[in-house]
Amino acid sequence: MESAEHGAKLCELENVENKSLYLYSRWANPTTDAVAGIITRIEQAFGTHVCATGMAAITTVLYALLKSGDHVIVFTPVYGGTHEIFSEQFKKYCV
Repeated sequence: MESAEHGAKLCELENVENKSLYLYSRWANPTTDAVAGIITRIEQAFGTHVCATGMAAITTVLYALLKSGDHVIVFTPVYGGTHEIFSEQFKKYCV
């Protein structure tokens, strides 16, 4: 971030010409963008999403693909965070 004004524009998702688009590494950062670009090219895909942690990847996939009424078979033992999503978090959505 080059200045407070630059950061404010990024937070408001305004176009910032000729300046870095990176403000906060959990939103976007050049390293994960580079990795995503490489994976996209290798896989000849339309795009790639790179997560900072395994739990972020698991959560992203579950929330993106599952809908109410779906059934999921989970083996045990399973990672504790994944177990909590199925046993606690999904209860909020009546799943």
